[in-house]
Amino acid sequence: MSQHSHEDRVRLKAYEIWLNEGKPEGREQRHWEMARETIGYEDARRSTLEPSFGDAGAQQQQESPRPAKAAPAKAAAAKTEAGKKVA
Repeated sequence: MSQHSHEDRVRLKAYEIWLNEGKPEGREQRHWEMARETIGYEDARRSTLEPSFGDAGAQQQQESPRPAKAAPAKAAAAKTEAGKKVA
């Protein structure tokens, strides 16, 4: 995300805070700081929630097959076979 769009987001958030507080005068600096903190928190949260594809281990894990999904189907088939023999 570019610096320009970050500044735009902070400006918009400060404006929203100003509106929500009833458009008070003389609180511009406080609203701006609150907006910067909020946008910083949102960016930090987003960066921790997004997967990092630059990590070779994470990429390898995504590319590897997942045998755990196949195992329950085999177990269910074995139970069905066992049930047929007993019945």
